[in-house]
Amino acid sequence: MKEVIRYTVLILLLSLVGPAGVCHAITATLDSSSWTEYVSTDDLQSGAGSDVTADYWSLIFNMDITGTLGNWQVDVSRSDTDWNTDITISTRRLSDGTGSGTIAGGTSWLAVSTGNYFFNGSQDRTGINLRLTVANISLLLGAHFYTTTIIYTVYDN
Repeated sequence: MKEVIRYTVLILLLSLVGPAGVCHAITATLDSSSWTEYVSTDDLQSGAGSDVTADYWSLIFNMDITGTLGNWQVDVSRSDTDWNTDITISTRRLSDGTGSGTIAGGTSWLAVSTGNYFFNGSQDRTGINLRLTVANISLLLGAHFYTTTIIYTVYDN
C-alpha cells in the first residue's frame, strides 16, 4: 500500500490519495500546502545589470507518518506543469521527528526527478522536518511563472 502526497512548488497543491483494497491505512500528511517564490529586482545580486540570486529555499515543513504496521519508505518525484529543466529542485530531511520507530537517509540534498528513493523508517514518526530548494534561477531564463509538483510517496513495506 502507498500514500501519495503532492506538494506543488510555486502554485502548491496538497493532495492525499487513499489506499485501495487494504485492511489498514498508512497516513502521511504535510503541514504546509504552498510555496510561491517571486523573483524581483530585490533579488539582484549587485544591483542593475547583475543576475538574480540563484538559489531559493522553502520554509521548513513537517511530515507525519502514522498508521504504519512496520517498515516504510518515502520516495520523491516531480511532475512538471510548466517547468524549465535548467532549474534544479532538491529536497532534504532536516530532522528525525519523534516516535517509537527509526528513521534513516534523506539528510543530504537530493535533486528531485522521476521516482527517487528519499528515506525510510519504521513505526510512526511525526514532525519530520523537510525543506526544498530551487537552484539555477537566472535572468537568462526569461520572465515566466514556472510550476512543478513535488510528490512524496510513502510505501508501507
